[in-house]
Amino acid sequence: MHSPKKSPKKPFLELWSTAARFNGAQGTGARWVTMIARRRAVDRVRAAQAARERDTLIARQALIPTEPDPSELVLGNAEVHRIRAALA
Repeated sequence: MHSPKKSPKKPFLELWSTAARFNGAQGTGARWVTMIARRRAVDRVRAAQAARERDTLIARQALIPTEPDPSELVLGNAEVHRIRAALA
């Protein structure tokens, strides 16, 4: 996540690049700047939440075995032999 310390110019660049969209009839300049800052903050929070959810999903998938554990195969074979012996 980007912190304000890493890129202090980005909010100002966004204000500069979107200045043509400012409409004084819809509110004050301070309100417009606050709205842009709020949107950036919400975007950062959402990005952080999405990253946490993605990390959790990856961690859960890593816990799901894709191949049988060799010990399970051995125990499974032993169980099959016991069942066959009992049925014979």
